[in-house]
Amino acid sequence: MAHEKITCPFCGGMVTVGSVCEYCGSVIQLSTPIFEKGLPKTERKTVSGEQYAEKISKYQTVGGYYNGKLAIVSIGRRFGLIDKKGDLVLNLDYDNIYCVDGTEGTGLFAVCRFGKGYALYNENGKFITDFQYSLIEGLGNRIGGLGSRTYNPKGLNYVCRENKWGLINSDGIEILPCVYHEARFITALFSKNGIEQYDKYIKVKNDKKYGVFDVEGHEIIPCIHSSIYAYGESQQYMVAGSQLYDIESRQEVLPHIYAICSHFSNTFPNVVVEKEGSKRGVYNINARIEVLPCIYDIVIISDNLIIGEIGGKRGVFTLTGEKILPCVYDEITIEHNWIKVGIKFNNGENWGLFKLTGEEIVPCRYDRIEPDGADKLKLYYGMDYIGANHFFTIKMDGDRIVEKGSPKVLNGWSVFWSVLCLLGAIFFISSFGFFYNKFVLCLILCLLAVPVGCIWNALAIRRYKI
Repeated sequence: MAHEKITCPFCGGMVTVGSVCEYCGSVIQLSTPIFEKGLPKTERKTVSGEQYAEKISKYQTVGGYYNGKLAIVSIGRRFGLIDKKGDLVLNLDYDNIYCVDGTEGTGLFAVCRFGKGYALYNENGKFITDFQYSLIEGLGNRIGGLGSRTYNPKGLNYVCRENKWGLINSDGIEILPCVYHEARFITALFSKNGIEQYDKYIKVKNDKKYGVFDVEGHEIIPCIHSSIYAYGESQQYMVAGSQLYDIESRQEVLPHIYAICSHFSNTFPNVVVEKEGSKRGVYNINARIEVLPCIYDIVIISDNLIIGEIGGKRGVFTLTGEKILPCVYDEITIEHNWIKVGIKFNNGENWGLFKLTGEEIVPCRYDRIEPDGADKLKLYYGMDYIGANHFFTIKMDGDRIVEKGSPKVLNGWSVFWSVLCLLGAIFFISSFGFFYNKFVLCLILCLLAVPVGCIWNALAIRRYKI
């Protein structure tokens, strides 16, 4: 008996008595260990523990009570249901019984009789369908999968007949007929906190096309679209193909001249739309107005701002369409409390910073702008013609410069050596003349190169200084 395999009353898989079911994780054990765990308090009021133990002792397995009413029991490969007193309410005449999705607070069972099929049985002791289905599965079970989190207050379940799938509710009424080819033909249209919501609308797939039904079985959108998904912070909108619909009013939100090409939940209610298959703009769903006309090659919504590109040049706009920066920049990135822009010049780029309102912080004349720790930036300059990484440092407080740092190349030692070399050059010129001989000429030029370089750096610093 210890190594005998029986059918799991919870999922229908074969499992050894006294072990854990490898399919659903339920513990399969004899009635005595179940009794030792203790009975519900309400049960002790109607029947003694000894009487209950005697009644269930004849069963090989006794499952838990679903919603405190009925439990699945089995002897060998025969299954039935008992009530809280241990009395049979459904005889052991069936080949498999397991629990499926019922309405909130109620239990619903799939009962199998080989040669006839599956039927639905409720906790009130009644069959609500006949044995017409080849399989019944709860939406949360995900046939062939590991399960999913669902909110299913209507008690919807998959049903299969002649290899075609449909949907049935907890009253035994077919919401969708068994005409669909795939077991995964239905999913929830909406989700909340990662939980699929089967309380209002369901998305249906048939022959690789999608449509929408409500949980009463009424068609909302026919199965003619290549894709359908919910949209919006409150999920009141639905994208079907390239069009946007208000799910409650069943009306299209976008005019037919537009096609939605991307959406951004963090910037709702704006969407990026396309017109005539090439040019893009921005449309406000709630106000039903065009924010930016469809004249842009690229439109990006980032950090509550809109970046638009025309002919390779980019600009920045607010979510209401007001211009912040014109489309004259080759590169634009929005970072923290400012906008970094770049303009191509010869073989390089000149970079600058602007406030989110469009006011200039740093002019576009630096070769590179990079972060240097928290709220600090390095402004590189003169990298091409000087050959060294000269840079200023600035510290930002929001979009304001609160601290400036001098370039590392300009310090006291450089000034000291420049003055010393200049005095040495003057001494040799006054003693021997500028063209005394080649050696003296080279020496004077070398000495003069040091102060000239220092003056050159000083002029560059003055040019790039903020």
